Amino acid sequence: MGVRKHDQACRLNVALFHTSLLPMNLAKATCLAIAILLAASADAKPETSIEVVGANKYLTFGSGSVLSRHAGIQTNLNVAWENGFYANLWFSRPMSGGVPKSDLINENDYGFGWNGKAGYWKIGASLTYFDEPRLGSFSKDDIWYTSLKASHGLGSVDLDLSYETYTPTKGSSLEGGHLLGFGFSKKHDVSEQIGASWFAKLAYDDGGFGCDKGFLVNCGAEMTWKINKTVTLILPRINGYLPVSVSDARKADAMVFGGLNLSF
Repeated sequence: MGVRKHDQACRLNVALFHTSLLPMNLAKATCLAIAILLAASADAKPETSIEVVGANKYLTFGSGSVLSRHAGIQTNLNVAWENGFYANLWFSRPMSGGVPKSDLINENDYGFGWNGKAGYWKIGASLTYFDEPRLGSFSKDDIWYTSLKASHGLGSVDLDLSYETYTPTKGSSLEGGHLLGFGFSKKHDVSEQIGASWFAKLAYDDGGFGCDKGFLVNCGAEMTWKINKTVTLILPRINGYLPVSVSDARKADAMVFGGLNLSF
């Protein structure tokens, strides 16, 4: 199967993973979770950050499936509280004109979650609504994304475990799926102004977005340059994918980013 045909296949529905399989309606669960978040964070001091980066293309962050070959601008507004709760808004738009509105480079994400500790483990849980590509339509061609991640210091690196799910809304043309990940990561301060980080993990994809089932290697690296207490330059950031299962028709691919992070 050619790359173009495979990219298209990854965006078609093959076997819909229905939301009815979940223990409760996600819309109700979201409202309840937001109410809990607001109540728990009422007296907590928030920290706000805005990240704006340019990307050469848009690949699914978990599995490397091609969503758009168009370059885009990705913006993330994040508000985090001292108690570990956070909420964010993430937007993706094409860099140039002439891109169809149906292209998946057009996306709004609405998410919230919690980061904390359980014994010696760092824990992170999140729920995000992917509004794509018909922005503002809600419940049409959209996806619920959930994640549970844990990390533990192991010598000079962190051991990382992750479980991610993609659940399409009813009637969506997109297919859901699950990802299981195991890997390592490290952050390092080169100097007071320069930081570096990398990660490498082996993930199992059970066929999300209509792609082939199989294992893939997901690696990434980043350099940051702190201009002042508010502005940090991100250059470069790389996120690459390499399928290792013989039956997986996906090709090795990577996203390259550059931009700024503003913290308040």
